[in-house]
Amino acid sequence: MKKPRSFKLRFYRFTEHSAASEDATVSLIINPQLSNKIGKGDSIMKNGRGKGLLFVFLLMIIIAIIVTVYILRITSPERQAEKAVETFYTYEQEGAFSDAWEMFHPLMQEKFNKVHYLEDRPHVFMNHFDVATFTYSITDAQKVNDWKMEATAEPIDVVYHVQVSQHFNSKYGNFTIVQDVYVTMVEEEWRVLWDYGE
Repeated sequence: MKKPRSFKLRFYRFTEHSAASEDATVSLIINPQLSNKIGKGDSIMKNGRGKGLLFVFLLMIIIAIIVTVYILRITSPERQAEKAVETFYTYEQEGAFSDAWEMFHPLMQEKFNKVHYLEDRPHVFMNHFDVATFTYSITDAQKVNDWKMEATAEPIDVVYHVQVSQHFNSKYGNFTIVQDVYVTMVEEEWRVLWDYGE
């Protein structure tokens, strides 16, 4: 009984370190416990790789969602409307009233002759308020359908409403003017309107 056990042990040890595939196969047959251990090890390695790949896949999905939401946000009509309002009031803030006037909707340009606007707008700020500039803040744009600038005007199919707060530090103290501003597309460009409705 001892000799066969000794023979099997020596054979197992020999084949365990053997590079020959046939001997390796024989060793697995002779020693099924080794076969079980190898099977479990392969399973553990596969599970480890699987979890890593799953993590990378989920991470890529999350990144793709974030990028998509960001792109949709910056290219949305609401965000573009907000940027148009920011551009207009930055022109006003910097005293570039000619550029600001060019952003007016045709209905607004009818109300304000450009020369008159260039003279009157800085006069209000500098002479009446005794300020050279102002700061401002805006709200998020909200879509409005069939909006009228004034009661007698034709309705505009789609505009975006933004509330603008202009903050002044003047000789009369600090104060804020809050104004409803509307923007809409005219020939592929954003145009600014003020509200004259009742």
